[in-house]
Amino acid sequence: MNTPRSDRGKTRAELARERRSRESQQHSQQAATRVRYTAVTPPLTMRGGMGTPVIQRTRSQVRRQVNVRLGSPGAEMQLPSLPAIRPGWRLVSGLLVVLCCAAVIMGFTAPTFQVGVPEVAGLTRISAEDLSETLRLENTPVFLVQPAQVQAKVARAYPELKDITVKVMLPNRVIISAVERQPILAWEYDTNLIWIDAEGMIFPARGEPTVPLLTIVADSAPPLFTPVDSLAALVEDPTPTPEDAAAEKPANKPRVPKQVSPEFLKAIFALSEKLPPETSLTYNSSNGLGWNDPLGWKVYVGVSLEDFDLKLALYEHIVKALQEKGIQPALVSVAYLHAPFYRLEE
Repeated sequence: MNTPRSDRGKTRAELARERRSRESQQHSQQAATRVRYTAVTPPLTMRGGMGTPVIQRTRSQVRRQVNVRLGSPGAEMQLPSLPAIRPGWRLVSGLLVVLCCAAVIMGFTAPTFQVGVPEVAGLTRISAEDLSETLRLENTPVFLVQPAQVQAKVARAYPELKDITVKVMLPNRVIISAVERQPILAWEYDTNLIWIDAEGMIFPARGEPTVPLLTIVADSAPPLFTPVDSLAALVEDPTPTPEDAAAEKPANKPRVPKQVSPEFLKAIFALSEKLPPETSLTYNSSNGLGWNDPLGWKVYVGVSLEDFDLKLALYEHIVKALQEKGIQPALVSVAYLHAPFYRLEE
């Protein structure tokens, strides 16, 4: 065997040690960067040349082995083999389900999505606090607020509002806008005070009117009138009111706006124009419209001002006859031209 010149003069033992040292260094360098993958191929049992496998074992996951070189030459450490993780569609879909459930729970419990006092627009006589007390939406998740139901509840509680719109906006806003009816007539009976607008709609007196109102003192509520279009659009209310619960009445009852007829409203203002400005108007459920005569009695002309001039002339004739006889009436009625009468007591 030929020996390199650089190795001449060395003993066989020295040469053997150098060779083993070189082999150990090469082995260490290879082990530092070597990663072995081993896979076991499952056995397949076939019928015939082109058959379908009869037994096919579940494929085992590929395991990865990693060797780490240590500081000493020729020394290395093998780490535990770990399975190669390959996320599939089931894992992704499971994560999506968990995220959706967490989002739903947060939406129903987080204070950020809970409604507070509703915002109002276009209202002066009704405040946001009044609406909040009526609707009771505070601490309700915004996702449970239904604008149609809120609109119907506002319309029932506040008949003086029209053109009501409800908007629900994230994260927790409820905006209610409406137009307030402007009263032109005040109606007093018993201990109640109600207002009537130019369309004849009746609603409770709230706040202060924008203009002076014509006032009628009556013994009862005004006569109601139901337009044909209101009868055709009755609203079914599925939510029982406290009055329904107390009276044990069915909750699904028709809701019709309370209104007086336009003719009756016109007759009131026409009568006020025919009388002196300081005259106090009155109403009686049996005798209709009238006024308080300065001489100390009440005069009634009915619910219509047809033949008003004849009624007024008849009234003056009756008053003249009573004064000639020294009779002080408490009530004079010319509501029916063919049957006028007077009373000494109401």
